[in-house]
Amino acid sequence: MVVAEAIKFTYEDYLLMEGEKPYEIIHGRRYVVPASTPYHQWISARLEQALRAFVETHDLGLVFDAPCDVVLSPTDIVQPDIFFIAQEHRGILTERNIWGAPDLVVEILSPTTAHKDRDLKRKLYAVHGVREFWIVSPEAQTVEVLELVEGGYRRAGLYARDEELRSPSFPELAIPWRACSRGRERGKKAGAEGSAQCTDFSTHIPESAADRDRGCGKTPSGLDGHARPACTATWGPVYSGAFN
Repeated sequence: MVVAEAIKFTYEDYLLMEGEKPYEIIHGRRYVVPASTPYHQWISARLEQALRAFVETHDLGLVFDAPCDVVLSPTDIVQPDIFFIAQEHRGILTERNIWGAPDLVVEILSPTTAHKDRDLKRKLYAVHGVREFWIVSPEAQTVEVLELVEGGYRRAGLYARDEELRSPSFPELAIPWRACSRGRERGKKAGAEGSAQCTDFSTHIPESAADRDRGCGKTPSGLDGHARPACTATWGPVYSGAFN
């Protein structure tokens, strides 16, 4: 009896899927990426905003969000919700995608992706050397921070709604992790209307003398509702000059 081998998709196959629903490929298996909810996007936007402000102020690297292809291997192509690439690893940035492991990845769970993010992606990111992995649970209103050590990830912190999110990679970073002022259920039921009731994220960024002179203080522009000049870093040379 001939046993059919399981089909394994590759990056070449992935490119042929353009124009279809968004997909990820993990260990050669194809997974549909569902559209995110308004509450998911609200969390993602504010978390990314806080992380990006800190990274750019300190000229640490680049922050990206989905959809952006991260090619970890010919049979592993993912689209993390948010990810960070350190300055020293900017060589993985290409014109079309990211070819290699980011330094930090953030995944925001949903009922249809929780198993994939907590299990498959956790193992995948560890194998490929993603040194820090944040798992955001809108359901539990927590952020789990995992740090890569020998043998896999270890928990560096589990942050609830009234705590400040901390990162082993960025000791000076502190992001208040706050849920919607009227709770997760309002956000789920009301969609965008519910998300408007949520408290803004902010991030505590130590001021430099240069930043004070330019008028851009500890709270990045827009995070506290007050306009400030952006504390934008000078990127230096990068692929095709797109981010100069």
